[in-house]
Amino acid sequence: MVISFNKIYFLFSFSLISLACFGQTEISKFEHVKNTDFDILYGFGISNEAKSETGIFLIDHKQIHAYALDEKFEVFRKIELTKTDREYKNIIGQIANDKGYTLFFENARKNRIPYVTFDFEKGFFSEKSSVPIELKGKDILSTFTDNDTLYLLSLDTKKGALYLNYGGTNGFSEKEFDLTSFDFLNRQGKTMLFHKRLNKVGYKLRAMNLDQSNYPIMLSENAAVFKMYRDKKILNLVLDNNPNFTQILTIDIQSLTINFQKIEKPHIEKGITRPMSNSHLSKNLLSQIVVENDSLKINIKDIVENQMLFQTSMANNSIDNQPSKFYQKKSWKENNKEINKSQFFRKLNNNHNPSIVLNEDNGFYFLSFGGWDSRDKTELDPALTPLFMFGAVGGLFAAIISESFNAGMTSYNTYFTGKTIFTNKTLNKNFKVENETIDFNHIFKQIDSVIETQDNGAPMLLFKHNNEDILGIWSSKDETMSLIKL
Repeated sequence: MVISFNKIYFLFSFSLISLACFGQTEISKFEHVKNTDFDILYGFGISNEAKSETGIFLIDHKQIHAYALDEKFEVFRKIELTKTDREYKNIIGQIANDKGYTLFFENARKNRIPYVTFDFEKGFFSEKSSVPIELKGKDILSTFTDNDTLYLLSLDTKKGALYLNYGGTNGFSEKEFDLTSFDFLNRQGKTMLFHKRLNKVGYKLRAMNLDQSNYPIMLSENAAVFKMYRDKKILNLVLDNNPNFTQILTIDIQSLTINFQKIEKPHIEKGITRPMSNSHLSKNLLSQIVVENDSLKINIKDIVENQMLFQTSMANNSIDNQPSKFYQKKSWKENNKEINKSQFFRKLNNNHNPSIVLNEDNGFYFLSFGGWDSRDKTELDPALTPLFMFGAVGGLFAAIISESFNAGMTSYNTYFTGKTIFTNKTLNKNFKVENETIDFNHIFKQIDSVIETQDNGAPMLLFKHNNEDILGIWSSKDETMSLIKL
């Protein structure tokens, strides 16, 4: 079904509303036109520079509602696609170019990928078809788009191989990466088969920065054991199950090559508890943390130049040369609550997954480390439940949808929930600690400030448009979408 807004509906209400904090501006607001009684489950936004358009996609149980916005962010057309159990149920990727917006879908038999191209200029689906692919016996770990090419990374859980499928509407090619020659270590330091270990412990891949928007990675998101970081043509799969080594699989999607390396973690004396550890990889900078009872150690290395850049340690019963402040944050509504060092270590050893992140901004490195307790669920205002909209999709494909082309909002959702304990250090370009506190004014703080102004709305979309950040606020009460330039 196609709706032309300039002829049939006058729904667009354009107003410039300056928000109180950070100079945010509402650039668009439109009402959702629905022909069913189903509520919106989730959504995403896609900037199409080739057509000077923006596509806003809102999905309910039965339909995909696609809205076209022009250069002024005024809605000029809507196209609806009815989902079925056999096709168009779960989205696994997208490509936006001069042909329009192409969405790719899961196929239950795993032998084809259906796709639909939305052409808003013409007002219809310019293509509805499918392409063959062989995904039987494989678990899709992640999908992402690069230069009008859709990539699917999957794992054969029996054969022990990674597969990279890449292509689009003209078909897909496949590259197999045999992992059996790599000596992966389990927690006890014994050699293991990569795929069997993942199956046994149930690790799920947490993919970050897939859309190359470079939103900050926070402690909550990086607390995962199995992570993937994308840096242009490079995929780094990081496994942190072993307390002594960070294990990294590196895939070059251009040369279609794979490498494996083990990077030693800081050594810490064994105590009465098992050491816990984690890592964060940002381009060539590997940050590592090892925690054992009442002490911890941290390294930052340049793994390309094989150079140690920063080291520090901390113990509960010792006096620090550079005293730190410790905090707990339980939800976006709660300000950082200061805690003492003993409380920090006690909480870190009780149910918190250790985590470390290094974010760069304005010539400084912002190092945060501590832990995240995902079991401590944030109490939500009913109006904010759309933050967990991907749970309605269910399972692995919920994560694929969100991480693939709503990556920023996925990061924010994780940052938003659970309980985090942490301390911060600001480092200069030479990795020396700055004595003066410098605020890391990241984008998620700006989103927090927007939420505080909302009576009924909750953030649903976060995407880049002409190098600017656009936040989409969905009001389930009014069924309206507001776009805010941050």
